[in-house]
Amino acid sequence: MQISLESNIPYSHNLSINNHVYSYTLSWNNKNVTKDSRITFSWETPLKDIFYRWYPGMKDSRGIIADWDEDALTESFIATNAPMICFYNQKGENKHTVAISEFKKLTYMNFGVNEKAATLHCHITLPLLQFANAGTTETIFQIRIDEVPKPLETAIDEVSQWWESFLTVAKAPEYASDTFYSFWYSYHQDINPEVVERECRAAQALGIKAVIVDDGWQTIDNNGGYAFCGDWKPLKFPDMKEHVARVHAMGLKYILWYSVPFLGLKAESYPIFKDKTLFETRGAAVLDPRYKEVREYLIGTYETALREWDLDGFKLDFIDEFVNENNIHANDSMDIKDLSDAVFTLMTDIRTRLKKIKESVVIEFRQTYIGPAMRSYGDFFRVGDCPNDLMKNRWNSVDLRLLCRNTPIHSDMLMWHREETVENCALQIINALFSVLQISVKLEEQTQEQKKMLYFWLDFVKENKPLLLHSPLKVHDMQCLYTLVEGVGAEEKLSAVFVPDKCVTVDKPKVILVNGTQNDTILAEFDGQYTCEILDCMGEKFGSFEAKSAGIFRIPVPSAGIMVAKKEKKIKE
Repeated sequence: MQISLESNIPYSHNLSINNHVYSYTLSWNNKNVTKDSRITFSWETPLKDIFYRWYPGMKDSRGIIADWDEDALTESFIATNAPMICFYNQKGENKHTVAISEFKKLTYMNFGVNEKAATLHCHITLPLLQFANAGTTETIFQIRIDEVPKPLETAIDEVSQWWESFLTVAKAPEYASDTFYSFWYSYHQDINPEVVERECRAAQALGIKAVIVDDGWQTIDNNGGYAFCGDWKPLKFPDMKEHVARVHAMGLKYILWYSVPFLGLKAESYPIFKDKTLFETRGAAVLDPRYKEVREYLIGTYETALREWDLDGFKLDFIDEFVNENNIHANDSMDIKDLSDAVFTLMTDIRTRLKKIKESVVIEFRQTYIGPAMRSYGDFFRVGDCPNDLMKNRWNSVDLRLLCRNTPIHSDMLMWHREETVENCALQIINALFSVLQISVKLEEQTQEQKKMLYFWLDFVKENKPLLLHSPLKVHDMQCLYTLVEGVGAEEKLSAVFVPDKCVTVDKPKVILVNGTQNDTILAEFDGQYTCEILDCMGEKFGSFEAKSAGIFRIPVPSAGIMVAKKEKKIKE
C-alpha cells in the first residue's frame, strides 16, 4: 500500500514497515511552525466488500459515507475517543482497520468514499503546533493497517493489545465488576445524608456493594448547571466523615463525584483562577491545566477529601472539556505549554498521589474519555448519559467492551418510571447485560414485582459474571447495533437476543438464552437433544421445553425471560 505524506512546512521522515505497522520518524524545525502547520498521511483503498464502518464513540449510523461529508472527520486526543477506524462487510468481517500510535496528542482522521474512483479516501492529519508548544521537533508516528479477513471484534481487540504495548493498564479491584448504585437519575441534586443512607440500606439488601454519590453534595442550589462547582465543600453533608463511615458500616464502598475542569462563576475560588481558564460553559469556566497552580489545586482537593473522609473512589467527570476552544496561546506562566501534555500530567499525578494515600482507591471515567491513555488512569469506564435509552446503552456498552479489553465497562445508570411494567424494567437491564450494571431508581418506591425482578437479575449477573464480563464476546450484526450478543466459554455460553426472530444457536452442553425483546418467543437452532427450563423476568418458572432432535424450534419464552438449555448426555450401549 502506498501512503503519501504532505505538509505545509518543510519536514523530513524515515519509514520502516513491519507486518501491519508503518513507522514514521518525523522531524521539522519549530521556527517554521504556525497554528496551521500539519503533516497529512493519505492513501486509497478499493471499495471491495466494504459496507460499514466502526470507530470508538460513533453514533447509531454505521454506514460508510462520502469523503465530503462532515461526519467523515473524527478527532481524538488524550481525553476524547480513540484513534481507530474499522471498515467491514455484512458478515462482520474485517476489511480495513486503521489505528495510530499517537493517542495523547490531537489527531484528525478523515475516511470517506471517493465517488469518482470508487475507493475509500483515507486521511490522517497531525497538527504540529502541539509539539512546538512542548518544545519537541521530532516524533515517531505509527500507522497500523490490518486488511486480514477476521471477525471485526478480533481486529479491534488486536489494536487494543497493540496500544497496550505503549502503556500500563490500571488494574481495577474485583468489586469494580459488581453492580453499583448511582444517585444521579434517582435523585439528581436532591440529596442529603438521610436520603443517601436510606437508599444505601436498600441497595445493601440487594447485594450491592458500592454506591456513587453524584452532583449535589457540594451545593445547596438544586437548579442544575455548574455555577457552584469548584470549591468542593460538602454543604449538604455537614459531617461527611461520619456519614461515609455509616455507609461503610453497611458494607458499601463510597465513590464521590467531581466535575474536574469546572470552576463555577459563583464559586468562592473563581476570582483566584478566573485568569487561568480556557472558556465558559453552563455557568462555569473550564480550568486550564497548563498552569501548575491549577493542577495542584485540583489534585490537592482530591487528596484532602480522600484523607479527611476516607472515600473509596472518585467519579471524575467532564475530562473531555479540557479543550482550547478559544485558542489561548501558551505563556511564560505555564509550566506545561501543550494542553494534551498538561492533561496527561494532571491525570498521571492524580492517580499517583491518590494511590499513595489509599492504594485501593478507584477512579471512574465516562464516555468520551475512554481512549488508550485513559486506561492508565481509570479503573472503570461508564457509558455516556442515555437515560431510559436501552438501545443506546446496549450498543455503547458493547462497543466499549470490544475496545477496552479487561477494563471494566459500566452501563449508563438504569432508570424507569415507577409504574413501568416489570418486563420493560427488566429489558433495561438485559440491554446492558454485558456491562457492569449501575442501578439508579428509588428502591423503596419500587413495586413488589419490580423488587422481585431486581433481586432475580442482580443474582443472575453475579452468578453468570464469568460469561457476561470475563469471556470473549461474540457479536452479531454490528451494523444493526448488535441483534445478538454472546459470552462464550468452553462448555457453556450465554446468548442475549435483542430483535424478534433472530435465530440463536444452541451448541454447548449448557446454553442460557435471554429474551431481550417484547416478543414472547425465541427462535433457536439446537445441535442435538436438550431439556430446557423457562423462567419469566422475575425468575419464576414459566414452563419447560424439550428438543428431541437437532433442528430449529420456536419456543415460548416470555419477554425479558430466560431459557436454560442443557444437552442430553448420550447413553452408551
